[in-house]
Amino acid sequence: SKVGHSIGQHRYFSHRSFKTGVKREWLMAFFATLGTTSTTLNYSGLHRYHHAHSDTPLDPHSPKQLGAIRSFFSFIDREKTKAIQPRLIKDLLSNEAVVFFHSWYWPTIALYCLFLTLVDPLLVLFCYVIPCGYVQFVAGTQLSLGHLGGYRNFDTKDDSVNSRLLNFLTLGEGLHNNHHAKPGAYDFGFTRKFGEWDFCGWLVKRFFV
Repeated sequence: SKVGHSIGQHRYFSHRSFKTGVKREWLMAFFATLGTTSTTLNYSGLHRYHHAHSDTPLDPHSPKQLGAIRSFFSFIDREKTKAIQPRLIKDLLSNEAVVFFHSWYWPTIALYCLFLTLVDPLLVLFCYVIPCGYVQFVAGTQLSLGHLGGYRNFDTKDDSVNSRLLNFLTLGEGLHNNHHAKPGAYDFGFTRKFGEWDFCGWLVKRFFV
């Protein structure tokens, strides 16, 4: 779940915050698909639009507009997404791995679950359902709690905040104010302050760059 969503879907494909090899790129695209947070093309377009309009009336999933609960469960204001232009994901439209899993999104998930079922039905729970639930928790904290109560290191134009508790529970995703201040950084703990350690940033540095 960390490789697929936090590192692949979010930091690599949406923000292009580091460079890596083709094999690792396909691996991240595969696990991003299994995270079931929508295809990488859809997710990246929405996320880049969110950063451009964070906490404004144009933000499609701001807790200010939708409320904390709806935002946490990834409800999207579909009317606002109509303004998202293909140019936002122009770089990803030529990426073979991204386009492949966009076209084969649900078949990939279905075949993966079928394989797990054939090996042992319990694997569907432990290797798909639970990881997807954790991905939803991580994404939800970013969408809602990451823009509500917490502390700020940087005076960004939005309401993004950090939370040391959420950072511990999500292994690095609680440093949302840091991320909005420097979205091109793959390590959200770049401040090196107490409690601002980013496990995914360490993984990227150790295994992906």
